[in-house]
Amino acid sequence: MTPPPGFLPGPTPLAAVLISVAVRALPTASRNRYHDEFRAELCCLRPGRQLADATNVLLGSLALRRALQEDDVTALKADRRLGCRIGRHHYRVINGDNTENRSDRHLECVHCGKIKEIDMYEPSDGSTLGGGVGLV
Repeated sequence: MTPPPGFLPGPTPLAAVLISVAVRALPTASRNRYHDEFRAELCCLRPGRQLADATNVLLGSLALRRALQEDDVTALKADRRLGCRIGRHHYRVINGDNTENRSDRHLECVHCGKIKEIDMYEPSDGSTLGGGVGLV
């Protein structure tokens, strides 16, 4: 597939250098992946836009490095309140996305976002079976 007129099949030399410099700031295990992704994003852009996007990638590379090095579990636990860590959540009722089904609701913790389903049916006391036939 050939690119449309005015587009280049790959990044311009200057954009390619900026991408290479940005990728060097990333952890070694992630470099190949992000190098390929960043180059792929530039391949069908006009040369001026490639330079602007490559500059933005370079500027954001340190933040990306921090995010890649951060342990997700540690970050999650550091943000949670003590009550949430010990299972004492502060739930609120959230309506579902379906506006036609108003019974589609769930509980969500205000602090950590944990979701808990609402029981739609009351527990049985054992006096009825199936269609409401009594055992008495």
